[in-house]
Amino acid sequence: MYEGGSPVTAMVEFDGGVLTAFTNCGGKPDCCRVHFSTDGKKLGEGEVRYEGASPVTAMTVYKGGVLTAFSNCEGKAGLHRIHWSKDGTKLGEGEVRFEQQLTGK
Repeated sequence: MYEGGSPVTAMVEFDGGVLTAFTNCGGKPDCCRVHFSTDGKKLGEGEVRYEGASPVTAMTVYKGGVLTAFSNCEGKAGLHRIHWSKDGTKLGEGEVRFEQQLTGK
């Protein structure tokens, strides 16, 4: 289903297909993506539903949409968010349902 150099950080069944989150896309440490596969095949080649520098740490289907957890938001270490997408697209742009800034000591 997938063989590549980008680590998978999360997967969830959604809308008859699969959303799969990757880090280190194209060998770039600051490139993270979520692809949608309509049939559970070619998991790293489907439609891109998110691309950015913040790695996805978890995804879950909720009330017909997707909650997606991100770390290092806005390039800030320790800034974590959960975004809501009502239709499973634009996963990093939806309503912020949770945000926390952790500070080191």
